[in-house]
Amino acid sequence: MAADLGAAASGRPEGVNASSWGGIAETELAEALAAQSTLLALPADAVLFRQGDAPQSVFLLKSGEVDLIMLSSEDEPVMTARAAAGAVLGLSALLSQKPYAMTGKARVDVEVHAIGEQQFHGLMERNPRAALQALQVLAAETHLALEALARRAQS
Repeated sequence: MAADLGAAASGRPEGVNASSWGGIAETELAEALAAQSTLLALPADAVLFRQGDAPQSVFLLKSGEVDLIMLSSEDEPVMTARAAAGAVLGLSALLSQKPYAMTGKARVDVEVHAIGEQQFHGLMERNPRAALQALQVLAAETHLALEALARRAQS
């Protein structure tokens, strides 16, 4: 997905290149999450998680696309991104015990692996390689966010 980094100034939400948003397809982390999770089939427009809610699960997107929307305090979209199959969603919220920073809404019918907090923490303790890959996902997401901020500051 192409970035639309000047959009905030024009009143449209700012897009983030999300081609690698939490992407972990075919890694040990993806396999471990899928094995420990509940597979959910959700229709288009279903909300996986809401900005401001306490984190309950981490999601591995098996199929479909999820729109990620961050709203301002005035409920205006300030940032949007799109996640595709292989993306991990909700990881930073669950690990930090902070509310979800964005809302995740199914763009089309999706299949997601949902793994609860206790199962996720147990998985991280038992599988150091998967834990390292989770850190790599967080680092990539942080890098994407910093790039978006830098581009926004230049516009």
